[in-house]
Amino acid sequence: MGKPWTARPPILARVRRHGPRLALSGHALALAMSCVPAAALAEDVSVRLVASRSATLSAEISARVQEVAYREGEIFSEGDLLVAMDCSLYEARRARTEAVRNRGMRRLETLEQLSRSGATSGLELATARFELDAAEAELRLADAEIDRCRVTAPFSGAVVATRINAHEHVSPGQPLIEIIDLSTIEAETFVPSHMLSWLHEGARFEIMLAEISRPLTGEVERISPAIDPVTQSVSVYGRLLPDDPGLVLRSGMSGIARFETPAARP
Repeated sequence: MGKPWTARPPILARVRRHGPRLALSGHALALAMSCVPAAALAEDVSVRLVASRSATLSAEISARVQEVAYREGEIFSEGDLLVAMDCSLYEARRARTEAVRNRGMRRLETLEQLSRSGATSGLELATARFELDAAEAELRLADAEIDRCRVTAPFSGAVVATRINAHEHVSPGQPLIEIIDLSTIEAETFVPSHMLSWLHEGARFEIMLAEISRPLTGEVERISPAIDPVTQSVSVYGRLLPDDPGLVLRSGMSGIARFETPAARP
């Protein structure tokens, strides 16, 4: 697809990188224009790989970190335990709440038996039912707190960074671990707005990444509906077409994307 990769004249690279901020003399600009066909000026743009799905998981309770199961760069599956908290305090609170609930159940059963024989008042019976409902709500809250002692993976992926260590104390809202979904790596680039006259979803392009020695093929998936009024550029996102199952792509890889203009196509 497209023309073979060739180096651009240094003076043109400076024109395209800095755009309106770089002033050239008329002679220099004419020389640059004569070196490269006009149809190729908008072909090459900077590109980087990003993960469209990522997350920074935070603590939801105040507790001591018991275990950090994965380190930076390690792969995990959806549902795997990532961080475990010391839950002994919350388990003790649950046991106490369960005891209060059980006592309320027995008291309500006793009062219901007495009520059938007219030996207790309706108010006392209603109060017992209310107290039991409150105890059961407290038990559900205790279960939710215990569930938050375990931070599990919401999707399969890899650890980007850990923000805490075992034995440290964390508070609600404190970041614990940063993760990304490796299956959602996509190409992100910013193209000049005039390319929108012919660029469309489904268009193919080539990518040459600094970290990989051969070009890859991408396909435009999304084009931002807004143009940056300062740079007159628009965000374009594309998926990478698989051609090597063993190829490892990482978020943050960068390079050049080449789009064929209509004038360059046969």
